[in-house]
This record gives sequence, C-alpha cells and structure tokens, in this order.
Amino acid sequence: MSVDTKPNLALILAFMILVFLPLKMFSFKLGVNLGFSRLFLTLGIILILGYMLSGHGRSATYFLPRAYFNNNMCFLMFFAGLSFLYTYLTYSNSGEAYRVIIMGVRFFESTMVLPAIFFLLINSNKKRQQVILKVVWWWRVAVYIAILQFILSLIGLPLSYESIGEAAPENTALFGGIVFLRVNSFFGEPRVLASLLIPIMMFYCITQDRALSTSEKCLIAFVGAMTFSNTIVISLGICLILRPFAGGSATTKSMYLFAVLIVSLILTLTMIAFQDSIISTVPRLQIIADISNSGLLSGASESIGGDIAQQLSDLLIVPYIFSGYFLGIEGLLGHGLGSNQLVLRALAQDFFGFTNPDVLFGTRFMVFLLVLDIGLIGCLIFIKIALDLIACASKKSKSPQLFRYYSYCIIAVALFNDSYFFICYLMFLSVLKGLSDKRDYH
Repeated sequence: MSVDTKPNLALILAFMILVFLPLKMFSFKLGVNLGFSRLFLTLGIILILGYMLSGHGRSATYFLPRAYFNNNMCFLMFFAGLSFLYTYLTYSNSGEAYRVIIMGVRFFESTMVLPAIFFLLINSNKKRQQVILKVVWWWRVAVYIAILQFILSLIGLPLSYESIGEAAPENTALFGGIVFLRVNSFFGEPRVLASLLIPIMMFYCITQDRALSTSEKCLIAFVGAMTFSNTIVISLGICLILRPFAGGSATTKSMYLFAVLIVSLILTLTMIAFQDSIISTVPRLQIIADISNSGLLSGASESIGGDIAQQLSDLLIVPYIFSGYFLGIEGLLGHGLGSNQLVLRALAQDFFGFTNPDVLFGTRFMVFLLVLDIGLIGCLIFIKIALDLIACASKKSKSPQLFRYYSYCIIAVALFNDSYFFICYLMFLSVLKGLSDKRDYH
C-alpha cells in the first residue's frame, strides 16, 4: 500500500462508518443486525491497528479530541463500565447473558469505539468537518429519495426494503379509503425515517449556518406525513416544546410557551370532538385512542392487543414515568447497562400481566433505553456533555439562538430512534469546538 493511498482509504472508511449508521436498509439480519456501518467500523479498526503495528502511526499525529473525550465523557464511560459489570455478574449464570453482552457492547461501540476510530482515521479537524458535511449531504439525499419512492408507488412500483433481502411491501397505510405505501427510503422502517427526518434536515442547515427554507419545511411535512408514523407527531411536538428554551427575551419565551399550550389544546379538543371521523380517515391514529382507553397512563390495563402490543416496548415509557417507578434507586442509577430488554419484560409483566418474548424485543426509543440502562444520572451526564458542546459551538454561528434551537431539536428528536444518531451530532459539535480552539492538526 503506497503512502498516497493511506489517507484516501482512511477518509473513505471514516465516511462509510458514519453515512451508513442510520441507513438500516444496508444491513443483514443474521441472528444479530450486521449493518454496513459496523462492517466498515471493523475495517477501520483493522486499518488503525495496521498503522500502529507497522510503525506508521508514529509518523503522524493521531489524537482523540478533548472536546468529545472530555472529563464528563470519561466519567460517563467509567459509570457505564461499572453498570455493565454489575449487569453481567447478575445475569452471567442465566440464559439471558448474551442479550446483556450484545446491548452493553453496542453502547460502548456507539459512544466510544466509533468516535475514537473516526477521529483516529482522520487526524485533522478540517478534514473531519469535510467528511461530516459529505455524510450529512448524503443523508439529505436519502430523505429526498423517499419522494421518489412515493412517486414510484403511485405508478405501481412499491419498492420498500427494511434490510437487504427483506422486502417490506406490507408497509402500507390507509388514508381516506386509499392504500398508500409508507415511505422509508434507505432507513429500514418508516418510523426510523420519521424520527430522523427533522434531525437530518436541521443538521444540514446547521452545516450551512442557516434556517430551514420554506421548501425544506414543506419537504418535512410531506415526507413526514407519507411515513404515516406516529413518531413524526412526537418529533414535531418536541420541536414545539423546545422552542421557548432556545433563547430570546422573557416575553418571547412566554409567547412561544403560550402558543405551544394553545396549539396542544386545540389539537386535543379536535381529536376528542372529531375522533371517529379522524380515525376513519387515518386508521393508524386509532392507537392514540387505544392508549387513552387502555389504562397505559395509570399502568392498570387488563388486556393489551393490536398495535399497542406491537409497540408495547416503546409505550411502556408512559407508565414507567407516570407511575413514579423511575424515581427509585434503579431509576436514578439504571437497572444495569445492557439489561433493558429483560427489564422491559419484567415491566410488562408487572404493569399489565403481559408476556410475549416475540413482541418485547427491546425499545426503539433511545431515550427510554438509556434511562433503563444507565438511569437518570447517566442521562444527565449526556445532557451536560451536549449542552457544553452546543454552548461552545454556537458562539461561532451567525445566529447562536437558531443554532442552539436546532441543536436541541436534533439531539432530542433523534433520541426517539435507536441508531445512536445523536452521537454523530456530538462528534460534529466537538469538531467545531476543535476548530474554534484552533487546535487543528494537518
């Protein structure tokens, strides 16, 4: 391998590791999910080890940026390590130990190994920024492909894949008596696209230091609607809730907060008053009424079925929070890193007497997964890391208030996806901080 090709290979691997992370269609289901991102991460590890063993690593400046691997992140890794050790010792003699190991390893892979390999592959913050910009550009292209997918479905070519070799023509929804394909582009499930749609579009705007254009807002509305996923409603709700916290005068914040309350009230009253008509038009919204009538809010449902059963792993967050269960010691410290799938089964049994291993495979809400695994304390450390990076990076923006708002939305909305997408944004913020500190290496 010539010297000239090494940097190119490193840049390609770094790009591939990030770009495929949320694109779940590019994966194989072989007992465990073997995605392209993980494959290229493995190649990246091999390349880094090759550099070190051959002695070439000493001829270049390889470093891990303190902006990401700061004291808070180191403490979080130490905390998570103790939590994982506790979980492994607890379940080491059971048949469920492999689940704990898989989930625990995934946490460290996504929060520590992936960023470390990315940063080691590229030893310049400028080049890191350039790679991330290309990655975000291609994510945006993947969003636009959802429109092409929708058009093809209208002419009788419903192309939908959740992973390689796994066609999903059943991803359809009924609207006004007409069956539509639920678009998913390369994101695997429609709900994954719905959860990453706003973060990706805002991420792209952040890289250009501008606000969303009218056409981009229309794109979000259209593609979000065509996913027919309740997750897009959650995403929009989070963005509305976060708007008052983005900065501005007390009067401005109060006006935004008042507007959020009014919009929420109007939507609630509309849903109540026209429930039958709305559900008959969009049957997928039936789950909202089912949740309200099922006792999920009080954790006292006697029967679980339909869409609620299929999404129970995610919906358990409702009784978990409203019952005050998470205020105990396990809620503060977590049930143990890697234990979330086992805890979900226990919670379903405790709250509803519901047991179905085929359904309770694990939550797809990263925020719930982290709360179960590392507790409120671990999540607060993550929040501290994110807020520090956002505060620093926003200083160089033409509109710091908009930068902070978009950053809050990107991280908060992405937490309702299980791909650790928010880590990519933290990496980007750490690169910006490195550039602003003028600690770049060439």
